[in-house]
Amino acid sequence: MFSAGNPGGKDADVGASPNLWTAGGRDLVGAGDKAGMFHALDRDTGELVWETMLTPGSFFGGEIGSASYVDGKLIAVSNVGDPATNAPTNTAQVFALEPGRGEVIWESEEFAGLIFAPVSAVPGVAFIGTSEGELVALDTATGARLWSDTAPDKVACGPSIVNGRVLWGYGYMLFDGPGKGGVISYALER
Repeated sequence: MFSAGNPGGKDADVGASPNLWTAGGRDLVGAGDKAGMFHALDRDTGELVWETMLTPGSFFGGEIGSASYVDGKLIAVSNVGDPATNAPTNTAQVFALEPGRGEVIWESEEFAGLIFAPVSAVPGVAFIGTSEGELVALDTATGARLWSDTAPDKVACGPSIVNGRVLWGYGYMLFDGPGKGGVISYALER
């Protein structure tokens, strides 16, 4: 059991918000945990439908930033932990999961830093923000990096997407306090 008094224990609680989707006519709910496992359950019965291991977790590991359902896929993030020490490795990955069976469709390159923010998405593009201040746009079909940008200061949020704009805040990160903050606005190509 993990706690402040026992930081070497397993930290496997659910740190991400759940997702709702329908696959094969079945209504599902799912979320990842900090141990790096994504779970999907039948929304009506509570029956476990599938589980998929993403990465080893840690006390800042696994899925803390919520997944997104886009283009018929779950796009989930996982902070990579060191199983021997339960410590974070300061790297993260993004995964596309088949929503009915949980199979990994693709996995991204490793990113420097941790991902605390939810995945933001529009058809064709998933956006992730890292604790290293990088915003990355990934192709939802392949996981390929489409573009990236770096904020002037630390980041712990995903962007908001509205009216053809991607708005991304920076200047604060979990357990690191405030910094010089602001918002960057990007235009989505049409």
